Amino acid sequence: MATPSEIPQVILLLLFSFGNSFTRIFSFGSHFIIFSSLFKNLKNEILIPSEMFADAYFLGPTGNPNSVEFIEKETLRIPFKSGIKPPNQWPTTFKTWPFSPIMGWRNWYRRMLEKSSTDWDDIDINHCLELSLSEIPRNDALLIVAAHFWSDATNAFIFDHGPMSITLADIFMMTGLKITGTMYPFKYRGSSSQRAVRSGVGWVKYIQTYMESGPVSAKEYRAFLNMWLARFIFCGKSNEPTLNHIVMAESLAAGNAIPLGKYLLGAVYHMMHQVTVQMRGEKEISCVNGPWWLVQMWLQLYMHRIVSVDLHNLYFPSTNYAEGDKPMTKGCQTYGEVASSIIINIDIGHLFKIFFRGCDNPIWLPYRDNDDLTLPHKFSFATGCSDPKATEIFNSFIKPCILPAEFHHGRSICSSYEFYNPNMVARQLGFDQLPPRLFFSEIIRPREEIKEELQAKRVFELGWDLPVYEPPLLQLIEFAHPLFVSWWQEWHIHIFNMPVHPLCQGLYPHFASDSEVISLYFLYTSNSVFLVICIFQLTLSL
Repeated sequence: MATPSEIPQVILLLLFSFGNSFTRIFSFGSHFIIFSSLFKNLKNEILIPSEMFADAYFLGPTGNPNSVEFIEKETLRIPFKSGIKPPNQWPTTFKTWPFSPIMGWRNWYRRMLEKSSTDWDDIDINHCLELSLSEIPRNDALLIVAAHFWSDATNAFIFDHGPMSITLADIFMMTGLKITGTMYPFKYRGSSSQRAVRSGVGWVKYIQTYMESGPVSAKEYRAFLNMWLARFIFCGKSNEPTLNHIVMAESLAAGNAIPLGKYLLGAVYHMMHQVTVQMRGEKEISCVNGPWWLVQMWLQLYMHRIVSVDLHNLYFPSTNYAEGDKPMTKGCQTYGEVASSIIINIDIGHLFKIFFRGCDNPIWLPYRDNDDLTLPHKFSFATGCSDPKATEIFNSFIKPCILPAEFHHGRSICSSYEFYNPNMVARQLGFDQLPPRLFFSEIIRPREEIKEELQAKRVFELGWDLPVYEPPLLQLIEFAHPLFVSWWQEWHIHIFNMPVHPLCQGLYPHFASDSEVISLYFLYTSNSVFLVICIFQLTLSL
């Protein structure tokens, strides 16, 4: 871990407004920033003590404060830069949405809960299993708009107010799934001795086939977990019963603790990559299977201020009633229940404008100051690394790693991987934000197909040699260092250099808005020195 004396001191010279962000010009002593040497000795550090706040940290590894590489390589890959995909071009994209009630599932869940809840706690799936009782209405507008801002190079949404992403902290805090431990994903590509399910039978018939009475058999338990994985977690292409996840279900049924949260996040990132590839093309978006439910829950939690929702006055379906009984609810006890209960009812045009123009008061870290949201118990941002287990979870939050994608049985499966870059969104983890470096970009090419077990082992062991971090005290901050502000401002100019009104109308022809302000920025760039020379604003009536 770096020491405070190793961190260059920044002297702020000028501050002026820039949309919902800030633009800063700053120097070291009497010299302007020389990008090529700045933070050079810290580029491989993960936790870097802050020079401004006691017990606070930057999250590395830090990259080049000149964002020219991102400008040149990634700007035009953000989907809305290639054009807008209106709702009529997404006819079947979300067809695997899991939360339309399935007759028999609630009763099957209640039967398994009575028999197996202790086992579920031991392998960290109890809370996520209960989320399968949610009745979240699918919000196509929210998902379509958010997809327009996804960067599949950084695995982050590039909103006006800054990059944001679904992190392993979000996975753990919303679902309670395990995110620590060793991964051996290649074995889940195998087949099982269990007889295959006939195609076309539907989930109701599947439940009727495998749900028993009396003691729970091993066969019934495996079938239950297979349905949960296929229907409610990974949401596969077929939208009907398969045994594609039966090997993983068998492992869970045997009591093996699997870092299922990493498999889930890898599936989300890979799904977003697949949809952005289609969005950059000319055709309509075909069915892109995957955990869209998690993307929507995350958006609802982080964006709930735009609809002024009180998180302490939300309700979730209770487990204490069977199908056919009068429905009952309970007050939300977890962030997952809260996220599934928020409703964002805004038309698609105005949603796009909010993301394009940025939130006035964005939520960077929602997991604090909510004492009545008590789960999960194994980690709290308030107490940090309070014990070895919490330390292990904390390190999973902050360290870059490689996540599995498409590791299951089935035809035409192309197993691959995704990069987890928490330093891209340091403020979401309570850290000071620096210009990021994509940790694996110089080590391995993204999303290569993995065909052999030894190859998989080598890939997923990358990053394991990073040290264990255990800060004794951790002050949570939501601060962007001036170096990041400059980095982001420079890239921001190239991303959001267009009027938003035509884009909103592309999504929603009836969109109407007030006059729009467009900022024009004149820049002078000489090698590694970056100066803002002049700024003015032009108001256009659109």
